Amino acid sequence: MLRPLPNLKLLWLSGKLDGGVVPSLFSKFVKLMQLKMDWSGLKEDPISSLSHMLNLVNLCLTGAYDGEQLTFCAGWFPKLRSLQLVDMEHLNLIEIEDGTLMSLHSLELTGLRNLKAVPEGIKYIRTLDQMFLTDMSNEFIERLLGSDHHIVQHIPDIRNFGSSDSQEANNFISLEYLANKYGTGAKYAPAE
Repeated sequence: MLRPLPNLKLLWLSGKLDGGVVPSLFSKFVKLMQLKMDWSGLKEDPISSLSHMLNLVNLCLTGAYDGEQLTFCAGWFPKLRSLQLVDMEHLNLIEIEDGTLMSLHSLELTGLRNLKAVPEGIKYIRTLDQMFLTDMSNEFIERLLGSDHHIVQHIPDIRNFGSSDSQEANNFISLEYLANKYGTGAKYAPAE
């Protein structure tokens, strides 16, 4: 029952989508800057269905996809600055081609317990300033610190929070977001 809404800039959609696919209506959201999809029950990789959103700045997918692989192809999401991938229990591969996500500054991976290796394509995202990891598998963290470290060595701020630190991670990320949006009164210095 949604109309195309060509001037829509922010959409937060929570709940299962009919047929487990991104609605074709999404192709009409050309001015969309922020998209959050929670528990959508998507069966197909949603990234290609969202790739036409050239003005997207923030994308958050929380439990939105039940599949095993997400693919970001060259040329997609040229203005995206923040990407959050959260609680997708079957996800075990994130493919990132050279030439995608070229404005990305912040990447958050949370609760992707089947993701065992650091996505190789992160090395292509030279604009990445921050990477937040919460409740990731031990194997992922071991590879991040060891054999896959070369993939992320250009990122100046990488923070790893365990599952027991999830509230601290939320507080820290929220403070960072608010500071970026409204400016800082005082510098936030998290306890190490």
